[in-house]
Amino acid sequence: MLPIGERIRSLRRAKDETQEDLAQVLGVSYQAVSRWENGDAYPDIELLPKLAAHYGVTTDELLGADEETVRADKERRKQELFDEINRCIREKDRKKQYETALAAFREFPDEYRFANGAAEILAYFEPVPREEGLPVFRELTRKMLEQSVPTWRFFALRLIYVYEDEDRLKDWNAFVPPMILSRDTLMENRYMKGPYCDAENATAQKQLNLFNLLTHCFTNGFFRPADPGASAELKDLELRVIDCLRDPSDDRDGWLNRRMCIFLSKAWMLFEAGRKEEGYEALEKAIRLYELLFSIPEEEMLLCNSPLFSKIAVTRSGSAYRREDGAPEWQPAGSENEILSQIIDIRRISVLFPSVAEEPRMKALISRIPPAGS
Repeated sequence: MLPIGERIRSLRRAKDETQEDLAQVLGVSYQAVSRWENGDAYPDIELLPKLAAHYGVTTDELLGADEETVRADKERRKQELFDEINRCIREKDRKKQYETALAAFREFPDEYRFANGAAEILAYFEPVPREEGLPVFRELTRKMLEQSVPTWRFFALRLIYVYEDEDRLKDWNAFVPPMILSRDTLMENRYMKGPYCDAENATAQKQLNLFNLLTHCFTNGFFRPADPGASAELKDLELRVIDCLRDPSDDRDGWLNRRMCIFLSKAWMLFEAGRKEEGYEALEKAIRLYELLFSIPEEEMLLCNSPLFSKIAVTRSGSAYRREDGAPEWQPAGSENEILSQIIDIRRISVLFPSVAEEPRMKALISRIPPAGS
């Protein structure tokens, strides 16, 4: 266990700071920092939280608590913050939700879920005036863009293109991969020209690209519309478009997962609009499709029943793949149930509908839902 002075020296050097740099941050003299590091004095107790926050550690870590205790305390504290954020969501207290998420990010600057949570509230709800929120938003999204996981960079870009000033969008072009660099686009280009030119493969790849583009347009994200009723009608339009691309007489097709998600999203919007009966009708349709989804063997590939997509097949999680003419061949490369459960945990839908969460009809619907791992 390192004495606190050695711990401060180690953290300072790891951040490539001088004693003068740290002294300026804390508002003390560099001689004070020197005395701490030499073990001749200890920081005032009120400086410990600021010192810990500066180096992205907890006060327990700063004081030298054992690693297992520190890790357990961190996870417990994070869960407390997540619970508080979820309480604000249920109560629709957006300002408190934002303040809690931002404070959580300040406490855990490397927990990108807190950064995303605070930035998302700013982008969709504007809980504070824009002149106050924009500098914070830029700090949050910049932190997310620095993350090595592509998903977080995508989340940041999605929010930037909602909330950022129009004339500053070009500043983020470096983080936006050009479409030509996507694997599917490159594969299409491969089959269209050069030594591997092949009309059959090119057609199959074009169908796959078109299917993925359309399903992206029919995303099931709950985007908190200003007019939930009008947005529910938009979901009806999406369903009508899908019906033009499939055989409506057969529910077991490649659009099954997407239609289920659209009905679920539509139900949320209808409940938000106070149209409870219509909301229940949409939710029942979503659950019927979900029941059908889990009645299909994991290894079975679904067809789209349309000449537009005759050369692809789709897993029940909604992922499309090229297939050979005839019966599709599919060898699962792992548990697709895990993939599907990450896409949507429908058993927790009552969280989305707090106004009806305790109603017997809602509880009866939830009781019908099979577990995602079944």
